Amino acid sequence: MLFFAPALAQDRVGITGAVNPEARSAPPGAPPRTLVVGTDVVFNERITTEDGGQAQIVFLDRSAFTVGPNSRW
Repeated sequence: MLFFAPALAQDRVGITGAVNPEARSAPPGAPPRTLVVGTDVVFNERITTEDGGQAQIVFLDRSAFTVGPNSRW
C-alpha cells in the first residue's frame, strides 16, 4: 500500500478554497462528488457548476482559479 502513496500524492494539484452550492467534480476514474471547502483536487479532475454554483481552486503554488456558475472545467 505504501508503494502507491507517492504516485497518488503527485496527482494532487490543489484544494478547494471556497465553494458555493451546486459545485461537483469527477476525479479521473472515480464517481462524481459534491465539492466542499478543503476538498483535494487532482490532475485532470472535471469540475462542473450549476446556476448557483462556484468553486475556487487554490493550487499548490498558491495561485487560485474560480469556476463560475454554469461552467464545465
